[in-house]
Amino acid sequence: MAPAALVSGRVDVVAVIASGLLLSVASCASPVDPGEDGCITPSLDPGITLRSGFAPQTQVRLSPGAKCTLRGDEARAFRLAASDAGAEYLVAVVSSSETPGANASLALRLGGPDVGAARSVRAARISPSVIGVDGGAASDMSSDPELRFRRAARAELERVGALPARAVDRTDSSVKASLGAAVPVLGDRVEFRSSIDANLAVDCARTDVIQAVVRGVGVNFAIAEDVDVAGRLSSSDYGRILDALERFVYPIDTSYFGEPADLDGNGRVWLLLTANVNRATPRGSSTFVAGFFNPTDLADPDGCPASNRGEVLYVLGPDPAGMFSDPVSVADAVANATGVAAHEFEHLLSAQRRIVDGGGDFSDLESTWLGEGLAHTAETVVGLASAGLSPGGNLGFAELAADGAVFTAFHLSNFRRAGFYLSASNRTLALGSDGGSDPGGLSSLEMRGFAWLFVRWLADHAGFPEGGVLGGPAEETLFRDLASGGSRLATGTANVERAASKLLGPTTWRSLLSAYALVPLADDLAGAPERFQLTTFHLRDVFAGLNTALPERTPFQRPFPLEADEIRLDGALAEQVTFDLRASAASYFILRADGPHPAVDIGIATQGGAMVPGSVRLDVVILRIS
Repeated sequence: MAPAALVSGRVDVVAVIASGLLLSVASCASPVDPGEDGCITPSLDPGITLRSGFAPQTQVRLSPGAKCTLRGDEARAFRLAASDAGAEYLVAVVSSSETPGANASLALRLGGPDVGAARSVRAARISPSVIGVDGGAASDMSSDPELRFRRAARAELERVGALPARAVDRTDSSVKASLGAAVPVLGDRVEFRSSIDANLAVDCARTDVIQAVVRGVGVNFAIAEDVDVAGRLSSSDYGRILDALERFVYPIDTSYFGEPADLDGNGRVWLLLTANVNRATPRGSSTFVAGFFNPTDLADPDGCPASNRGEVLYVLGPDPAGMFSDPVSVADAVANATGVAAHEFEHLLSAQRRIVDGGGDFSDLESTWLGEGLAHTAETVVGLASAGLSPGGNLGFAELAADGAVFTAFHLSNFRRAGFYLSASNRTLALGSDGGSDPGGLSSLEMRGFAWLFVRWLADHAGFPEGGVLGGPAEETLFRDLASGGSRLATGTANVERAASKLLGPTTWRSLLSAYALVPLADDLAGAPERFQLTTFHLRDVFAGLNTALPERTPFQRPFPLEADEIRLDGALAEQVTFDLRASAASYFILRADGPHPAVDIGIATQGGAMVPGSVRLDVVILRIS
């Protein structure tokens, strides 16, 4: 898709200068269990309802480090066997539903076999992130401009029946592309068609043009400057941007997501700094549009005359005086350019691999949630390359923030999105809102945080152990496959299943999701086996560092944003916890006893007491860590 890149506020992270040991961690075995850990003991007598009100058919007995996954009827009612020593269990209640926007209101009931019905009732913890964001209402996080642009671009291309352009044959001298097939030359004037107005409405018949001057030409990128923002950036500023594009953005993005089609035959991708991006953000907005890729530029001009029939990335222009919207300093414009280019270039590459190289049409663009996960991953890997780091190193805050500028440009926003997701894991619209669209506002940030962490975990466990372009695991093989969608141009969960099955053996979204479910809680937690780890990031250390560096910035007010609901197993137990559970989301609990604990009956039902519908696709994942 062609999302506008939204950045919530402008902040420089406090760089922590510290030395750290970079650990080399090879990819581990498949995280998708071929079976369970022998955790389910012979079934209890069928049909017996215990005094606690449960009717468990299965008993779960775990040793430290062992995991169990319960599905369907097993997940609705089961017994956790007694332990003769202290124990701590991490529990994820998961909906593996693939229906975007679906929600179930559930209740988790716990009781000892000889205890009456649940006596205490409490709601699962409410995250501060739903109350306010950086001191403002959550609604202030609205990404309405982005959503309007998404919908408008797709709707317009469908309305006019536009067909994708096909790559030009540069050996054919008769080919005349929209921007001209000649290699750009410094100082030349060039015109870009604009299908977008200041409100991000899209019209294929627009005749507006952006007059620009070529300010940088590299082997793979060319930089153009809208004449409306001319004179603000120096030649050295453009030189720094071009150097980053050539050294990091182009080689890393193309290694991970594929080569551009070169529709205009000039052998370059355009980066256009233009006031049109600035104008897309209303003055005084708490967020701003940092840049975008416009899918109409991939359309055949015969069907969409406003198409540039070429590879163009649009980014904020420098505007210190605030002529077009809120002021954008020269430093902000320079810093913004490479991070946005990494993100939007991935969107462009994925779109071209699907609709230009793959023979699809504009309906075959990647689903919103996965498309954003891949584009945010592009920021991550370009950031790692820029700092000389590799995936698989279990990187903490000191390593990532050693170069504060790189951390701010490529990593800070992703950890912020991940923080919002972790703060509201059970309510996150992981697959988007109804129909799979971007839910906008805070919900969009949570969705993106989930997608980014999920694909990061998948790559950490499904990459080849060595030989990667970044010096670690060869995870780019997985990402190139995901970006293309394969021969059938799969999208979303089907695309993940397809690509993961090539590397892990036949698997399903449900199996992958249950294998991932405890990772956000268990990562780098003492007693958690390696298959429950992110091998690239030490999540707890990164968030602890952000809490120290930015303690008043949401969602970094706590050392770790995910707070599982804790339940004691000591003594008599009768408890009920209510919570909502969105599709492909999880609610987290920690069951703990300092000494021996009796058997515990656990049941999950709707808050009205009915059986959980099959459409929820209920799973319960339990890991004993002590």
